[in-house]
Amino acid sequence: QAFNETQQTEPERFDWEESDSHTWSEEEQGAMRTFQCPSCGGEILTDENTAATFCPFCDNPTILPARVSGGLKPDGVIPFKVGKEDAKEAFLNCTQITQVSIPDSVLSIEHDAFRGCAALTEVHIGNAVRSIGASAFRDCANLSKLAIPDSVTEIDTMAFFNCKGLQWVTFGSGLTEIGGAAFYNCISLTELHIPANVKKIANYHYTGSNCGVFENCTSLTKVTIGDVNMGTELTT
Repeated sequence: QAFNETQQTEPERFDWEESDSHTWSEEEQGAMRTFQCPSCGGEILTDENTAATFCPFCDNPTILPARVSGGLKPDGVIPFKVGKEDAKEAFLNCTQITQVSIPDSVLSIEHDAFRGCAALTEVHIGNAVRSIGASAFRDCANLSKLAIPDSVTEIDTMAFFNCKGLQWVTFGSGLTEIGGAAFYNCISLTELHIPANVKKIANYHYTGSNCGVFENCTSLTKVTIGDVNMGTELTT
């Protein structure tokens, strides 16, 4: 009974605007462009202003390269929600990270970038990185192995300070400078080979005294620079 008493409503009606012609006008055709979807090969039809769209066949998001080439001045720039400094500190003291892979598009690892990542055990540094900033991996106590690519020319102050679990390090041939206390208190290091191209191995004034690059590396027994064996001379 309740159902029968429910008022029946009429379906919503739309007023459609019909065109007198079933073909595109010359003006409309002139404003249209066709592109081929790189995913499925289907033909994408767009207007002359579209730079990004979705393929109507496979729904793949597509950038139309012909629309974004050349020098185009934007009407305005929307700022990022996360500022530059906040982005730099995104991984600072992050205790959940265990592995890091720096892509080849990165040119430098900023200061304090992964400082205090206590669970970090493995780092892969891309082949375009030129510098490793001050304290970039400081206090990463569980980092055990490290390969510095040939692209890196500078390791800054305290870059791997207090990485107590670091047992094995290889330096790329492009390295020219190692900052003060860069490997301070890396007590698990036993042997190092420093490329002949290194021109500067700096000291750092820390806690009232000058600290060498390999200060307090108590297990380090052999250091070579090029073909010259320095013994443990660089650890004090």
